[in-house]
Amino acid sequence: MKKALWAAGVLLILVAAAYFGLMWTVSRTVAAQMEQLVEKNPAVREISYDTLRMDLLDPSIHLNQVRVTLSKSPKPVSIDRITLFDIWGYAKPENKPFHVALSGVAIGRELIPEVYEAMATLGYQELVLDAECFAGYQTEGGRVDIQQLKVGARGMGEVEIRLQMANVDIGKFQKDPKAISLLQILLALPAATVSSAGLNYTDESLARRLLSMKADEGDTFGDLAISRIDQLLDKEKREVARGVFTSVRDFLKSPEQIAIDIQPQVPVSFLQLAMTRNLPDFIGLVGLTVRR
Repeated sequence: MKKALWAAGVLLILVAAAYFGLMWTVSRTVAAQMEQLVEKNPAVREISYDTLRMDLLDPSIHLNQVRVTLSKSPKPVSIDRITLFDIWGYAKPENKPFHVALSGVAIGRELIPEVYEAMATLGYQELVLDAECFAGYQTEGGRVDIQQLKVGARGMGEVEIRLQMANVDIGKFQKDPKAISLLQILLALPAATVSSAGLNYTDESLARRLLSMKADEGDTFGDLAISRIDQLLDKEKREVARGVFTSVRDFLKSPEQIAIDIQPQVPVSFLQLAMTRNLPDFIGLVGLTVRR
């Protein structure tokens, strides 16, 4: 009995030593990664956090009370928690998943004064975001798989996006990230194809407030949009397009939740999308559906 207790005690000590040793290694690695991020990004001046916790069963890393100081503002952006999921997956060179969640990202007025001015007209006084991204990229075929990109503004609403693309070469951007321009991105897109995409939006108050704003004509933006859709419905005979217009009109009348899905029969290139001028033709090309 004593030998069993002694063995169990030794095992417990070894496990604890291994855990705290791993925690020490992870802490040093995270600190080094943050230093590299600051060095490579002139817009970021400092990144710090209060505590780090690691779950081996998940497995995930949690950084609590994170502060990001940007070069343009002395006041840091505060983040309640950053969670990095599936940390063992980063060790696989052939598979580069990226799953991270940010909770309580408080962005101050001094960073985006124009946005805060627009928010004030809608009755909002602060901007606190929650976000989560789960995405992967495969070099072979240039496949981008965004399984979930979710961003929510507390008290306003939440949008969730998914996207599957191919023929996307991000290698040229990785060579010199600072040199990336909008023109470069646009020139790279025509060869890329979209096989599926989706957008879900859940409203807390933002859509309602926007749609209730008065336009120059005196009507609300919501009423003007509904009137425009009614005109489209009067002219449109194709059932698929009519279903999309009707679902959008229903959302405008009662803005609570809407889901937009794109599922073309064959992958569609961005060049094809850019050349499609007619909205009903676009709906048919990408297999667009809208649900409440």
